[in-house]
Amino acid sequence: IQAWGINCSDVCVLCNSGKETVEHLFFECLFSAAIWQRVLRSIGISRRGNGFASELNAVVKRSRKTSGCSVLYVMCFTETVYHIWLARNAAVFRQTRRSIDSIVKDILFRVVITALPLEVSQGFGY
Repeated sequence: IQAWGINCSDVCVLCNSGKETVEHLFFECLFSAAIWQRVLRSIGISRRGNGFASELNAVVKRSRKTSGCSVLYVMCFTETVYHIWLARNAAVFRQTRRSIDSIVKDILFRVVITALPLEVSQGFGY
């Protein structure tokens, strides 16, 4: 936005510290990191997000696979990035903040309602 000549702060609105970059917003920010940790834990992965480039590479590799675990991982990645972006925009443009728990519940709900038809039609083999 600053590159377009719009005067605005470059401080992350989700954690109020750190410069808002893609890497910070989606992975280094403590708010975002807590979301990643809970979402990944819900699909059996016990770690935080590894950074944008690393996670994106993992998503690209897994998107070529059809196993249930790979499909869920890709869904969780896309929904998490999307919901972090929505949370950021709500904070910037409407000055509203949602709780981490609320955002994680929305992410998992969207993954489930998207995955359910796949599970019924194809079966998620683990």
